[in-house]
Amino acid sequence: MLKIDQDFAGRQIPGDRPYQEDAQGFASLVENSESEVEVLLVVLADGMGGENAGDHASSSVVLRFVEFCHEFESTDRMTMQQMLLCAMNTANNGLAADIETDPMLEGMGTTILAAVVSQDSLYWLSVGDSPLYLYRDGCLEQLNEDHSMMPLLERQVEDGFLHESQLATHPERNVLRAALTGEEITLVDCPQEGFRLLPGDVVIVASDGIQTLDEEQILDCIEKNLTLTADEITRELIEAVKAAAKPRQDNASINVIRIPN
Repeated sequence: MLKIDQDFAGRQIPGDRPYQEDAQGFASLVENSESEVEVLLVVLADGMGGENAGDHASSSVVLRFVEFCHEFESTDRMTMQQMLLCAMNTANNGLAADIETDPMLEGMGTTILAAVVSQDSLYWLSVGDSPLYLYRDGCLEQLNEDHSMMPLLERQVEDGFLHESQLATHPERNVLRAALTGEEITLVDCPQEGFRLLPGDVVIVASDGIQTLDEEQILDCIEKNLTLTADEITRELIEAVKAAAKPRQDNASINVIRIPN
């Protein structure tokens, strides 16, 4: 079982943006006490469309997603994958309804990354470019797919059509290939089987604002603070993003889940 703050915590900053378009929430789907969680759901959405629309899209999707999953216990015929997919579709349909009610919201959208830790398994659903990292035995790995243009550009580098030096400044590197907009969702990463977690693993659910740090910096920050609580590790990662002082720093949201030994 996970303990809040000790094994799970989340923080966020606006960065250099005048508004916060990230939204995040969590829910205890099976709970033994106020501080102990048996099945944890973490949902993070990175909105787009400006101050009002982006904020509305992300907060609306997180709220609807969490509300749907809260009812999961009464629909135990669903698999975890089915629950996550149905929650996503419910949230996306909600965006469509919001746009129909208020045409000023036309053009809004959001990425979504949802992770469920149940016993020794990790399940996830992602649309967009928010990374899901796993730290294990001194290594950091991104588990979910990246639905930005970056993987396609990296493939062009491998095939010799683009020089590696062009990646960092390529105008399309952050363009999304998929998002929740109230319309058809073209790319979804949601494995059918759970990923086996081991004692000592650290799972990070973050918006792409964390990628101000490269993976070596994220790894170094985790390893230096591995004996601390999840809340303290989250704080250290946020402080590292701040310390990088990147011009026009994006909103950054970081959630850390430690699997107890």
